[in-house]
Amino acid sequence: MTAPSIQSQVMAKVVATVNMPGVALAWRSRMSAFNAGELPAINVLPEEGDAEYLDTDSIDRKFTFRVRHITASVDECDAAIDPVYVAAQKLLFADPTLGGLVRFTRENSQKWEFEKGELDTVALVVTYQAEFSTTRSDPSVACG
Repeated sequence: MTAPSIQSQVMAKVVATVNMPGVALAWRSRMSAFNAGELPAINVLPEEGDAEYLDTDSIDRKFTFRVRHITASVDECDAAIDPVYVAAQKLLFADPTLGGLVRFTRENSQKWEFEKGELDTVALVVTYQAEFSTTRSDPSVACG
């Protein structure tokens, strides 16, 4: 069996880093809906990757992923999810190299999603980008 790509390792590391039992459990690419009893929750989703070839041996990569911080409340649902976002951001940026997997991780943007219901549901979706290099012949082997 082959080793997971650096991109897949980044996803696993982010989920492990922002998982906060007792505060908000983190999930990787969960596509089923969360019920109110599972909230607050964090869902980490891959977005896109860009590759740049600067030499004959490696690929410089920029990998974008989203961290969805989700909760439900009667009112002020944006304020209800903010502490989860703050805690996750602190954990993620305590080591922006993600244990040496990447050169750095940066926040690119935020987007709010709201759904009205008996309990209002909100997701604060934060888009991050990680930069790293792999060998040209194997995306599971870090380079540089």
